[in-house]
Amino acid sequence: MNVFALSRGIALALALLLGLTPARVPARGSAVYAPGEVLALTDTDAGADALVRAAAPAGYALLERHDLPALGFVLVKFAYPEGLTGPAAILGLESLGIAATIGVNHLYRPAASPAAAGRDYAPALLGWPEGGCDAPVSIGVVDTAVSGPDRPVRGVVQQSFLGPGDLAADAGHGLAVASLLRGAGARKGLLPRATLFVAAVAERDGQGAAFVRVDRIARALDWFAGYGIRVVNVSLSGPRNRVLARTVRAAAGRGLVVVAAAGNDGPDAGPAYPAAMDDVIAVAALDARLRPYARGNRGAYVAVAAPGVDVLVATPDGGTRYATGTSFAAPFVAAVVAAGMAREGFQNAAEARAYLTARARDLGRPGRDDAFGYGLVDAEDACPAR
Repeated sequence: MNVFALSRGIALALALLLGLTPARVPARGSAVYAPGEVLALTDTDAGADALVRAAAPAGYALLERHDLPALGFVLVKFAYPEGLTGPAAILGLESLGIAATIGVNHLYRPAASPAAAGRDYAPALLGWPEGGCDAPVSIGVVDTAVSGPDRPVRGVVQQSFLGPGDLAADAGHGLAVASLLRGAGARKGLLPRATLFVAAVAERDGQGAAFVRVDRIARALDWFAGYGIRVVNVSLSGPRNRVLARTVRAAAGRGLVVVAAAGNDGPDAGPAYPAAMDDVIAVAALDARLRPYARGNRGAYVAVAAPGVDVLVATPDGGTRYATGTSFAAPFVAAVVAAGMAREGFQNAAEARAYLTARARDLGRPGRDDAFGYGLVDAEDACPAR
């Protein structure tokens, strides 16, 4: 028995002893990984070639391979041998001794919840200019599709990252996010002259619930970096993942400011990702009375808060509805960052964070706290002078 086969056997035995079982079809709303899939991120084509060659004899089948030239990586997706768990599959690839960042293909979910009726209070609460801000900015959106032949949305450049056999998620979530940023249908946007670069990455499971694989987010970030996009909205949340962490870190190193939903798993839940990554600005949700969203995550990673309870958004039929969740708080902060960047010229996530926190309206206990971060984002002077 060779060394790799031995290590693979040990990994499988360990997984069985710990009571781990192979991943199944994801249940609605659960935070799991794609059944049978493991990802590897290498710095070079030669490294990816070596990994593919070494893994094949052990039963790892190549599913996809993508160059991420703007971020400087090669992303490889394998199907791992039947009977292994994700952790065991990671151990097996790592035992080959080839330099790579390896992780399972975690699934991320839109951070949205049911909403009640309300009013369009959010822009005024932020101090946003009445009628919107005319700054001609560009913003990346990682979400569902937002437009199609039957529902065009102005100012959108859309790219699908789904495979031929994937079932696209309903466009409602992405359209809601886009309508807050730029406007759609009857919903006026914060930045009506913005161009949205939409990475359509969301699939749907057997129950119709949307989910997003890590490899799709990584490819989307590379797409944004290639276009020179500086601000990216990610209204998704899920578990920590090494491949995602490395791609986010690389994107931040190239000047991308990632704004993400803090999560809707409740005040006692652990950190949600990518929001909890050091290079990401995590956004909590609050209501019209400045109370924290009851189901929102809390923690030291929360940077700021924005309206996210009963927020008015567009629907695919051209109407409007009220939506709730940190999904819908994040776009307000992305808009403030994009407008502020155009006005002030800051260059990276650290400067964007400092800009936001210095202007935030303190809420809750004096100083920073886990429910609101540094407080409600203040957009009163964010828009460049006309």
